[in-house]
Amino acid sequence: MTVIRPNSISGVTSITALQNSIEFYKSDGSLSGANIDGISINTAGIITANSFSGSTATFSDDVFINVRGKKFKTSDWSISNTTSGNALTISGGGSATEKIRINSSGFVGINETNPSTHLHVEQDNAHSSTYYLNSDAAILVQNKNSNASANTVIKLEGPTGGGACALVYGAGSTNMIFADRQNERMRISSNGAVSIANTRNYYGALNVEAGVISSGASGIDIKASGTNVQAISIGDHNTIGAQIRVTNGSKICFGTDTNHSLNFYTNGTSNERLRIDSGGRVTKPSQPMVGCRHFSQNGSTVYNDGNDIIALRFHNVDVNIGSHFNNTTGIFTCPVAGNYFISCQSNLRATSNSWSSVYIIYKPSGGSAQKLSDNWATSAINSTWSPISVSHLCNCNAGDEISMAYNAGYSAPSNSSTSGGVQMSIFLFG
Repeated sequence: MTVIRPNSISGVTSITALQNSIEFYKSDGSLSGANIDGISINTAGIITANSFSGSTATFSDDVFINVRGKKFKTSDWSISNTTSGNALTISGGGSATEKIRINSSGFVGINETNPSTHLHVEQDNAHSSTYYLNSDAAILVQNKNSNASANTVIKLEGPTGGGACALVYGAGSTNMIFADRQNERMRISSNGAVSIANTRNYYGALNVEAGVISSGASGIDIKASGTNVQAISIGDHNTIGAQIRVTNGSKICFGTDTNHSLNFYTNGTSNERLRIDSGGRVTKPSQPMVGCRHFSQNGSTVYNDGNDIIALRFHNVDVNIGSHFNNTTGIFTCPVAGNYFISCQSNLRATSNSWSSVYIIYKPSGGSAQKLSDNWATSAINSTWSPISVSHLCNCNAGDEISMAYNAGYSAPSNSSTSGGVQMSIFLFG
C-alpha cells in the first residue's frame, strides 16, 4: 500500500482515494463485504464519505482496523454514533457498557453519558474503608519515574489575564479530606474549619492536635528567622493589634503595636481578669472590690459576742465592682476563691462617753460566722472623736461572706453623711 500525505505535495489541500473506497478485511485476509464509498482525506486528517454499503457495522467475525500501525478488534470494542447522531461513544472491553462518550460540544465523559465539562469522570464506589486504594480513585495520577527525588505534580495554571485558580469541591455540607492510603491528615469541614492531625470537627477556624507526630510534639511550631521580627500577628481586618515577636537578644515578647490595652479574660469576654494598659499599668478591671464611707444605719446581725454584732450600711458606696457588696445587709460575698483584704476605720462615735468598737466578721459558705479581728475605743476618752482601725487578710472561698460591724451593746459609729471618718474597703488581693 502506498501512503501519500497531502501536506507533502505543494499546492494540494485534499486527496481522494483512487479506488474511492475503504475496504474492511477479516483476520484471514478475506474481504468482510463492507466498504465505505466516496472517501476524502484533507490536510487536517478529516475523513469524509458519501455512503456505507455491504455488511452492517457489527461483523460476525473478528475484523481488525489498522490506523497508523495500531489496531483494535471490532468484536471487543465498538465505536458508534448515538441514535440522534450528536455524540460519539466507545464501548466494549468485554462488556457492552459504554465507556467513553464525546458529545456535540466536544465534552468527554468517562463512565458518564452526559458530560458537563471538557473532561467529566465518574466513579461508583462506596469507599466504605478508610484505606484509600488506587481503585477508589476517579482519576489516578502517578509519576512512573523511579528516581527517589521525583515528585508527582498536579498543577493549576492561572488565567493569562492574571486571575485566580480555584479548587472547588462538593456542596455546602461537604467535608474536604486530605489523606494518604492509611490515614487522614487534614480536613476542611463544611463550616470552613481546618483540622490538622486529627479527624474531629471543631468550631475554631484552625484546629491542630499536639502529640500526634511524636510524643510531646507541638501542635503548631512557628519560628521566626532573624531578630526583632514578628512570629505571629493578631488583629482585626484592618490593623495588627498584637504580636508574638522574637526581639534582639533572642527574647520572646508578646504585646501590642497599637495604642490599645492587652486584656486577659476567663469564662467569657465579660469576665476580664487582667489588663495591661497602653501606659504599661497592670490593672484588674473585674477584680472584686468595694469602697464605702459614712455610716448610715444598721445592717444584718452577723455575729454574737455577748451582744449582737451588727454589720454597717453606708451613705456612700464609691466602688462596688461586680456588685458583690449588699448595702442593705452590709455583707460582702466573695465571688471567687482567693485572698481578700479588708480595711475598716471609724473616727467618730455617736455617744461620747461610751465604749465603741469595730469588728471584722467572716462567715464561710455553709458554716458559722467567726470574729477575725476587733478593736475598741474606751469611754475614758469622753469624746465623739475616737479613732479605731482594724484590717485583715483572709483566704476565702467563693460564697464566703465578710462584713464590717460593731458591738450593739456599746456606742454605734456616727451616722453623719458628711463627716465621721467611717470607711470600709475590701478587695481581692490575689
